[in-house]
Amino acid sequence: MSNGLWPNTKTFAKNVWLRVHGVLTHRFSVRDALNGMRRDGKKLRRTLAPSDSKRREATHVAEKARRAYNKKDYVRAEKGFRKAIAADPGYALAHTYLGHCLYQLGRLDDAVGSWRRAIEAEPNSDAAQSARKKIGHVQKNKAQEGVWGAGGRRMH
Repeated sequence: MSNGLWPNTKTFAKNVWLRVHGVLTHRFSVRDALNGMRRDGKKLRRTLAPSDSKRREATHVAEKARRAYNKKDYVRAEKGFRKAIAADPGYALAHTYLGHCLYQLGRLDDAVGSWRRAIEAEPNSDAAQSARKKIGHVQKNKAQEGVWGAGGRRMH
């Protein structure tokens, strides 16, 4: 087995058990459990699929960029995520994190565009789900700003 296959297979089996147990104890609906199993299955399939060199390179570059992002060095992180996207334009996680960087840098429209590209690249991924949440957050804030105004005063 390749590196990561055994731990990922164990995690998949554990998650299946937890979701079944959650349904039996009425903590999860059957629908939620099945959706979770579907996401877990996709993750396991990615582990089993042969890596292509573009994604491998993009993942490596994105990991360095994530370290910069976690250190709040958003300018360096932005450059790294752009490099990862250049290596693999379909890498939703890099688009999502690029959006987070742009958001932190105050470039909201660019951030939303990056999150939209993440959703287009891999619509069912966890990165796309995160991007959808961030877009909703920005839209909610813009709507509240319209009601309350930039200074926090209610507009009439």
